[in-house]
Amino acid sequence: MNLRDALAVLSKSSPYAVTTSGEIKDPELKAIKDYLYVETDVEIAFKKKLDELNPGEILFLCGSSGDGKSEILTRNEKNYRNKVSFHLDATHSFHPDENAIVTLDNVFSEWKSHSHPLVVGINIGMLANYEREGNEIHREIRMAMRSFLNDGIEKVEGKYHFIDFERFPKFTFSGESISAPFLSSLVRQVVADDKKNKFREYFNREYDERPTSNSEKKKLISNYLILRDTGVQKAIIELVLNARLKRDQFITARMMLDFIYRILTGEKHIYDNIFEGGENEILQAIAEFDPITKRTRSLDQFVLNRTLGLPDDKFTTYREEAHQKFLIDSRGKANPTSIVRQLYLFRYTTFENKYANNFIKDFESAEESIYREAWHLHNDYDGSQDVRKKLKAFYDNTILPAISGYANRKAAYLSKDEFYLSSKGIYDFASEVDIGVSYQKIAREKLKEISHFNLHLTINDTPIHPIPVNMNLIQVFIAIVSGYRPNRFDKNSIVLLDEIVSHITEVANRSRSLLLFLNGNRLAKIKESDDELKVSGL
Repeated sequence: MNLRDALAVLSKSSPYAVTTSGEIKDPELKAIKDYLYVETDVEIAFKKKLDELNPGEILFLCGSSGDGKSEILTRNEKNYRNKVSFHLDATHSFHPDENAIVTLDNVFSEWKSHSHPLVVGINIGMLANYEREGNEIHREIRMAMRSFLNDGIEKVEGKYHFIDFERFPKFTFSGESISAPFLSSLVRQVVADDKKNKFREYFNREYDERPTSNSEKKKLISNYLILRDTGVQKAIIELVLNARLKRDQFITARMMLDFIYRILTGEKHIYDNIFEGGENEILQAIAEFDPITKRTRSLDQFVLNRTLGLPDDKFTTYREEAHQKFLIDSRGKANPTSIVRQLYLFRYTTFENKYANNFIKDFESAEESIYREAWHLHNDYDGSQDVRKKLKAFYDNTILPAISGYANRKAAYLSKDEFYLSSKGIYDFASEVDIGVSYQKIAREKLKEISHFNLHLTINDTPIHPIPVNMNLIQVFIAIVSGYRPNRFDKNSIVLLDEIVSHITEVANRSRSLLLFLNGNRLAKIKESDDELKVSGL
């Protein structure tokens, strides 16, 4: 077995990608699989609940495919099998003539017939299916599922317990930095300079025998060296976070391990592999963040210089140091696309030559910074005047002008307190609307996920439902304020914008006054008073 063979354990196509109750017979592969395992907060909570589980109770471990339910259940079953009954995968049936619903019916009937507590690993989708279609004799269980699905109740009737992977987010904001302990641990486990790390053994062997030519094996050794660098790891985790925030990309442990496998073993160096897509959901999402699409004066000048092959002593020194540190070939003309990607991935890496670090500002995302600050303001607001002042500025300068600009796009002449409703022939109708912010609701809400925060708005002092805002929508808000008009390519954001506008329109339509415009000029104000219509301004 060589390094590439060992890394194949990470691939989603590997037979060891999903842990089942069967044992891995190959001792080397078992050692690798055991070493890779990282205990998570959700497993800690699961084990604590297992210890507390009493006869006649059910514990549901809920999540999505690939998030690690099977791994957790299999690892703990052997220690609790004398005390607890386990149903590892609720999407499976015991017999060909049974479906998963019937199998669960039988599992629950068996549970009722003996005293052992029961643990069930189940996808959220399957949970919803059983709640709708399960046998009526298990109505109490189905009602418990409904309480969890609809209201997030984690303990029902004192005996139905739910632990949901979604309650244990993989990413958190910690001050100005991003924290992803689980995903960071997965990356570190693969490349750690640790005697327990079997990958390290294979790497050391191949490093000592490394070829001089620019072969596939040499690229793999180089990629492994690059991924060892903590600055590179930081840049990669930020990329994965962007995929999570901007494209709402669902990320599982299995998906992340496959991602690591593909960027290490791809045909090119890691900085090209990571941006050229592939059969991995994370890679596909990350492809649109390719730094070669960035346009700044420094980057454009750099690409032009490299395309023309102009001399640059500092760049030459940088390439030589990158060769010494990561075995990247420094001979020949540099490919501008690959080098820009390399600079992006190396921008936090410590070189004696600071060439890559000089581009940190060029690769920063203004939308990400604004989103992160807005998320913190909403999460941290406790009524203090300092934070409220910043929140007010955010709403006054970004949110409210964007909503008003989008709502009044067919009547741009309207003022910020006037809200377009409809047109009849040559006339436009609008309403006077006061859009406010409910700071009390913001103060009461604590955010569990970094993927969104909620806008808490009032329309003419009437509260509307919380409006979730992700980084993609923030980007559109900023663009609208700058004069951009969303089009069909922004369809996801348009849906959210239309939803916001419909909430406001619903309240505005209940107003007792109406504004009438012709060719952008206000003709009249029509007001209902004592069952009469009063017209002023004509």
